[in-house]
Amino acid sequence: MKSAFLYTILMPLVYALLIWWGYQLFLNPQYQWEKEAAPWLGEAPPGMTIRKVNIPDEAPYNVYILPATDEMIERFRKAFPAGDKGTTYIAEFPEWNRGGLNGGMPFLTPSIRKTRRGTLEIIISNPGDIGDTTSAPVITPPYTEYLSRHPHLELVCGLLLGIGSYLFPSLFCSIGYLWIQRRRVLSFYTAYICLVLPLVSSGIFYMAGILIFGGYDGIMSMFGAAIYGMSNAICSIGLIGITAVIRLLWRSLTSAPAPSS
Repeated sequence: MKSAFLYTILMPLVYALLIWWGYQLFLNPQYQWEKEAAPWLGEAPPGMTIRKVNIPDEAPYNVYILPATDEMIERFRKAFPAGDKGTTYIAEFPEWNRGGLNGGMPFLTPSIRKTRRGTLEIIISNPGDIGDTTSAPVITPPYTEYLSRHPHLELVCGLLLGIGSYLFPSLFCSIGYLWIQRRRVLSFYTAYICLVLPLVSSGIFYMAGILIFGGYDGIMSMFGAAIYGMSNAICSIGLIGITAVIRLLWRSLTSAPAPSS
């Protein structure tokens, strides 16, 4: 009973903190600039902020808001020489940087606009603005020091982090309860902690994230929550089964009679 109460409180709390930390990183202007804009425009100036644009049925994109300076405008002109807006480019990265999370040669749709408040609004890539790619000019980033030197490692880490965050409720409960605490596989509390709790909590967190951060799409969001919960349930069943098999094999090995001399 005590373990069930502990996991019911602890797992959602830890998961909420991880989601909050990830969302803060997602909104961090400096982090986003260095990942997306710095290879093209160099170091971000002081006072730079970011605005996330979410349009239904389209991928979100970043709008960087920074003080209007001739230097930044000149950097933009050099990096994207075909014009301020309406041109689709093919970004060609150095050979040592290909194969990572940048996808090798992505399409960019950069734009720059000076506002009445004396700021610049810069977009590096808006998926909804991708136009004709057959004649898109190929450009290379001038500030390669901001590119990753280990793109394959970054890709693997990103995939592991994504899978780990997606299946966190199941991994946290099953590994903690069965592997660290070494509790019984066949029990009511195992079924609740390792199966029911991850299934229900993951679906609730999925819907809560959509409602808080935006992007609710009716039945599709409900379907996504169901898939999210079922994925954690399947992961839990797999971990419970693996645990049972390993324990059975271990008992068989340790209980086998020693060979006679």
